[in-house]
Amino acid sequence: MMIRITLPADGPEARANLARLIDERGEPFADLSRMIDRPPGYLREYVKKGRPQRLAEREARDLARYFRVEPQLFGVPLDVAPERPAGALLRQRDLDELDALALEAELAPYRT
Repeated sequence: MMIRITLPADGPEARANLARLIDERGEPFADLSRMIDRPPGYLREYVKKGRPQRLAEREARDLARYFRVEPQLFGVPLDVAPERPAGALLRQRDLDELDALALEAELAPYRT
């Protein structure tokens, strides 16, 4: 399924984007919440009840890296500087893949 958004996504769109990715990939809310150093119910509350209204930028970036999507899907503004210099595009892809693998490995012990 293709996720259609306008960038950056606002609160309701960001929650809907995260909910779709979690549903598509069958990821447990609790595991992803722990991955971003939050209590197990944190992301479920965010998606289902809208609390908090926005994810912290670090949380949004970590989730984006894990799902291999742009952080703007989760509400990170376009005018925020990227974490790494934009000049290293080929190298950036390699780093993103390594980051995603590291996050998957980090999440593995929390899977039930």
